[in-house]
Amino acid sequence: MQIKIQDDIKDCGLYVLQSLHKLFWRKWIDVNQLKYRAIYSENGISISNLTSLAKDINLELEAYKINWEEFLNLKSKTPVISIIKIDNFLHYIIIKKIKNGLVEILDSVNGKRRIELQNFQKLFSGLILIVNKSSTKNKIEMYFKNSFLRPEISFKLLFATVYLSVLLVLFNYFLSFVSKYIFSYIQEQNKVFALKNILLFVWVSFLSILVSFIITLIQNLIKNKISKAIKLNYVDKVKRSSYNQINKISKNEIILRYLAIDSIAYYYSSITTFLPTIIMSLFLFFPLLLFVQVKFLILIIFLNILKIIIGFFINFKIYNLSKQNTIKTVEEINELSFLINRDNSYYNLIWNNVEKFNYLENIQTIQINDNKLNKLNSLKNLIFGFLNLISNLIIYIVFVINNSNNISELLFILQIQTIINNPANDFQNFLIANKIFKINYHRIAFILDIPTLSNLSLFNKNKNPINSIYLNNLSFQYDKKLIINNLNLTINKGLIITGQNGSGKSTLIKIISGLIKDYQGSVVFNNTNISEFSQNWFDNHVFFSDKEKDLPNLDLYTYIFWNINENERDKILNNKDFQFILKILNLDIFSNILINKNKLSLGQLQLIKLLPLLIKKYQIILLDECFDSLSKKTFKIVKKIIREKQKNSLIIETSHNNRFLNEKAQFFNIKK
Repeated sequence: MQIKIQDDIKDCGLYVLQSLHKLFWRKWIDVNQLKYRAIYSENGISISNLTSLAKDINLELEAYKINWEEFLNLKSKTPVISIIKIDNFLHYIIIKKIKNGLVEILDSVNGKRRIELQNFQKLFSGLILIVNKSSTKNKIEMYFKNSFLRPEISFKLLFATVYLSVLLVLFNYFLSFVSKYIFSYIQEQNKVFALKNILLFVWVSFLSILVSFIITLIQNLIKNKISKAIKLNYVDKVKRSSYNQINKISKNEIILRYLAIDSIAYYYSSITTFLPTIIMSLFLFFPLLLFVQVKFLILIIFLNILKIIIGFFINFKIYNLSKQNTIKTVEEINELSFLINRDNSYYNLIWNNVEKFNYLENIQTIQINDNKLNKLNSLKNLIFGFLNLISNLIIYIVFVINNSNNISELLFILQIQTIINNPANDFQNFLIANKIFKINYHRIAFILDIPTLSNLSLFNKNKNPINSIYLNNLSFQYDKKLIINNLNLTINKGLIITGQNGSGKSTLIKIISGLIKDYQGSVVFNNTNISEFSQNWFDNHVFFSDKEKDLPNLDLYTYIFWNINENERDKILNNKDFQFILKILNLDIFSNILINKNKLSLGQLQLIKLLPLLIKKYQIILLDECFDSLSKKTFKIVKKIIREKQKNSLIIETSHNNRFLNEKAQFFNIKK
């Protein structure tokens, strides 16, 4: 029985279920499938949800609260799930057995390990789950059809790569025979035939170099095409993903997984040359029996098999260290992100006394692992070098013992050894590349197969202004917490939403904006459900802004005027109120707003995010605490410009300091 190492901190329960499914049903189930179904709370997955997930994959869990003595006397024919406390987090593990004062567990963080009873008692929470196989096997419903990472490569490119790879092997194979004849003719002092063969050797070598160059170009072309296709699909899935699903991983995780796409594409492109090379090399091996003594071939094959076996064990360690580094890199980026985004003295204290030490620990772990990786790779190269040396020595010794002076045959055998060694080395390198590929594949798969709320409508030609919004039996749940419960509301001329922090004000605005789609009930614009409006319509007619500090990587000029015609642009630039706004920003209009973000105050950041309202007319405007950091004078001018530009627009807003565009709008207090 074994357990895989988890990627995300809250997924221990999922990996426990995966391991148990393998034990009972002899099949690994995709953790991403469980992750899509899971409901995450602040501390991870609850026992009730884990029990429900187990039922979905034909396992039955029964939870019990027991004391330590009962635990020691526990007799179960099957493994037991237990919950232990680590750093104040509840962590699911599998208990295999208790024997000789040791508890043998399977842990998705540390793998298989044994813990002394007295130490385990300190971790024990008193909660266990008895696991049984379901009496009936029901079909497990999948969220996808495993089509997310099937790269489409044009037949011409694929054929060219395979053809040239085979040709390259043939060239190298042919060159070994040509060189054999060159030395034979030199020994025979047949200069004419020796020179002819040298010319042939040079010409075929040139073709071999040229073919290798073309293969590299085609391989890069294939890699770039695959990378582009996956990246476009990835971004599309992030954009269309369910709010509850995409929030199961952090924003930093989304970026880090995106960065792994190039390695996925490179792996796919390398297969197009690796497979034909290996197959052709094996095919050409058998004719060598006619030209090389069998004892030399057996020696070469034996040493290469030994290389593959040694490489397998070393590569297994490399794989585990690489996976651990991937997890630690995510944690390192998260700590660094906290440092960059800290904005008060308390957060500084947290960084200096907690986060900084976590960050340094992650760096140290990664460095230690990198050193181990370098040592393992060096050890592998050293062993392979010694094996090659041993092979050469044995070949030389055999020639000396046999008093052979056939130099051409000796060199031919050494070249054949190289021809066999190269595919063997490529094969064992492929094994580790394949394992690392699976790490990235699984991580990217979560995004590319994520359940989305598709919107296939083409409702773009609605010319009637939106003058009413109806919320019918609206409910929304996140992390098993009901944020909005059966809300019915009619909005006609605008709305001001009030309520305590955490009452759901921001969530309600995001639902109306179309950002959150996985809710129950309906949202209706005029007489049309918003599910019938396309994303393009929302982008052009609904403005949403909140207090977050996110800004695009653009210069201010492009950010404002990217779709404004020249006459309108000149008119805006000459407007005195707009010039006053630019003066407040104290930012060159052609400077990059993201690069200058840290130089700007909260008020200036809010002002930049509101600039589109001064330029473009929208039908619906949604503002979540957007004026709280503006000075009174700035707010007065901005309010005047927006009200003139957005006359008759339906405005919904929240504020902590009672700064609203339309004070006469309907007030609605949302209760927590």
